[in-house]
Amino acid sequence: MLGRRDTQEEWDPQQLWNRYCGFLDLSVDSFLEIQEQLLMEQINLLVGCPLGEQVFHGRPPRDIQQFRARVPLSASSAYRRIFEDRDEASLPEHPFAWAHTSDDGGAFKQIPYTQRAFDRLLDHTVASAVLAAAKRRGDYALPKRPRTLFHIPPSPYLTALVAHGLYDRDLFFPVIPIDKGEKLGFEEKIKVGFDEALRVGVDVIGSKSSILVRMGEGFAEASGKKRLPGNIWRPDVVLRLLQAAVRSRLDGRRMLPKDLWPTKAILCWGTDTDLYRDRIAQYWGHYPFEFFASTEMGIIAMQSWRKAAMTFVPDSVFLEFIPEEAWVRSRKDPAYIPQTLLLDEIQPGRTYELVVTSFHGMPFVRYRVGFLVSVEAAGDPDAGIVLPQVTLVDRCDSIIDVAGFTRLGERSISRALEEAGVRHNGWLINKDRANGKAGLHLYIEVKDSTPPAGVAEAIHVGLMKTDSFYRDLNSMLGPHPIEVTVLPIGTFQRYSDDMVRNGADFSQLRPPRVNPPDAQVKAILDVKVAGSV
Repeated sequence: MLGRRDTQEEWDPQQLWNRYCGFLDLSVDSFLEIQEQLLMEQINLLVGCPLGEQVFHGRPPRDIQQFRARVPLSASSAYRRIFEDRDEASLPEHPFAWAHTSDDGGAFKQIPYTQRAFDRLLDHTVASAVLAAAKRRGDYALPKRPRTLFHIPPSPYLTALVAHGLYDRDLFFPVIPIDKGEKLGFEEKIKVGFDEALRVGVDVIGSKSSILVRMGEGFAEASGKKRLPGNIWRPDVVLRLLQAAVRSRLDGRRMLPKDLWPTKAILCWGTDTDLYRDRIAQYWGHYPFEFFASTEMGIIAMQSWRKAAMTFVPDSVFLEFIPEEAWVRSRKDPAYIPQTLLLDEIQPGRTYELVVTSFHGMPFVRYRVGFLVSVEAAGDPDAGIVLPQVTLVDRCDSIIDVAGFTRLGERSISRALEEAGVRHNGWLINKDRANGKAGLHLYIEVKDSTPPAGVAEAIHVGLMKTDSFYRDLNSMLGPHPIEVTVLPIGTFQRYSDDMVRNGADFSQLRPPRVNPPDAQVKAILDVKVAGSV
């Protein structure tokens, strides 16, 4: 690992590219060899701890075949006691930190991170930034210490721990000083980050896609009304503003964030990133770079410099894949045990549930982590990549089954709203079984005066355009009912404010969009009533 003292002395762009992005050169066989080697190391670690005894039942596997045949698939419940009690003695390796993440129902859980796993996560984060800025293979376009602005929750969320780790490596310069950022609320951090970036500039931005779109919209609206921040006339900001004004005027439009900050790279996460690609590029000057990550897995896949589908990395977790038809059967029949495939067995045009086993002393073993991925192609010839190219479909637990015919998730609904041109500040959707009819109920805060019937028709039309199975369902069974409750402007913000005042954790500030718990839907509706009085 590059340390604080030797980073600048050893800074060599070509060596750094090879170190961080060399996985793109692997063959499928080489990828699987790395996977097997790391898996066997992990099995040896598990043999000597209580968690391994629980998993192996005194019969540790000697190879991958025995591992997949003997060891059962697992869910989060298998690890709950260890994590809740922080039972480090049961783990294969002592953790150096516990990372915070949201759990089902708006609660939270903590995941143990070993130093080795964390170091590898930092490597993959650097790889993402390098590839996001690159225009071609071998193009290390980042400066020595790029000015970096992350829109992230505070420690001990994993994204905050990663930000601290990157700055400790001295490869990145924080636009918001670390100590200052930790003391700020999320909305306040966005505002402070904006002000600091006006002063020092920014090269790399990391954020949820929806936040970047919201910031871009707000900036465009404010600049159109000539309402820019109060510190705008500080001497160290004037030149940046003048340059931005010239850029926008030459293009014959109002000022946008990309005029103030000609960034090198935009790193984005969230299931709706592909929907917002064009709008993020419009506001911020670059198409967003997407990677696939979770607190349990770390970063397991990322785009190349072409910013198309993603390529798996070989050294985060051991990868197995459950075919979609087996995933569907297992949801209907809990006693059914689906069989898995390896990377060399998955096929383009197919969808799979992901199963992962941790490396580097992390705890998860054949864990159904809760994501569906689609294989887009066997490789990317234009980039010289021969590994499968994948995209994230959605979370397995954030999917609504509609009449047993089609399944709608967060990406499906977001895509339909985007296609229909429905401008909103947030939404929730669940099944509505009123009157014995299993329809869909959408709760949405629209930005205009569109009535509920208009929103319902718009999302129906959007789904008809974007989801072929939904079209088939309608042609066979007739229109599926979608009930819409339009929430007053500011409902989601008031809900978040109330949660903050009540001491809620960051993970509870917004309910899950799909299948939210009834209690959280009621809380949103209570906010609506209070806000409309």
